[in-house]
Amino acid sequence: MKNSEFVLKQYYYILFILIIIMFYIQRRRLKFKIFKTNLSKKEIKDAIKETSIELNWIIDYQSNQITKAHREFDISTGGSWGEMITIIYKDNHIYVNSICNPNGLYPSVLSYGWNKKNINTFISNLKQSLK
Repeated sequence: MKNSEFVLKQYYYILFILIIIMFYIQRRRLKFKIFKTNLSKKEIKDAIKETSIELNWIIDYQSNQITKAHREFDISTGGSWGEMITIIYKDNHIYVNSICNPNGLYPSVLSYGWNKKNINTFISNLKQSLK
């Protein structure tokens, strides 16, 4: 076996391992965070509106039980290429998810903390509604 073939095979193994790691990272992020609440749908929608203003979310779809939004790439906010946020409110539970936007200009695995910030800011605004 030639040396170049050996190096190429090593490269493919490393690439394969990186792809598997990225797959599991993205799969884990698809899980929803679940919160129990007694807030009305109006209060939940108000918290969504407040968060969308605060974090520059663009609301793509909103119904009585589902809100889908995204945040686009903004050079001033760091390295994230944007996130997709899904909020489902049903039976006194809120299901929240934020992942790197697969529909963005450059799909990414790294959110640079924005997925966590999207969820935490929304939950913080929900808690403000309780007061």
